[in-house]
Amino acid sequence: YMGIFNFFIVIPEIIASLFFGRIIRGIFGENNPTAPLYVVMAGGAFMMIAAALVLRVQDVADLDVPEKKVLAADSHEPLIPPLTAQPVPSTGLIDKE
Repeated sequence: YMGIFNFFIVIPEIIASLFFGRIIRGIFGENNPTAPLYVVMAGGAFMMIAAALVLRVQDVADLDVPEKKVLAADSHEPLIPPLTAQPVPSTGLIDKE
């Protein structure tokens, strides 16, 4: 699974390396020596915006939900026990003789 997790890191890095330089040169000018500084400042601004938006996130545990609504929701989603309690072997064969 670690290889799949690495896709989510490597693919955005590859995309950024292919296109981000052209975008920066287009926004800040072709020969602007301070463009890297502006990129770092933009990153800081986006982090401040993200920090402000985190304050808007509400924890589900903080919500006051009446017990009747919880029980009503449970009645619509029944608990289905598994068909067997045996561990599934790697061959996929179970209960076959």
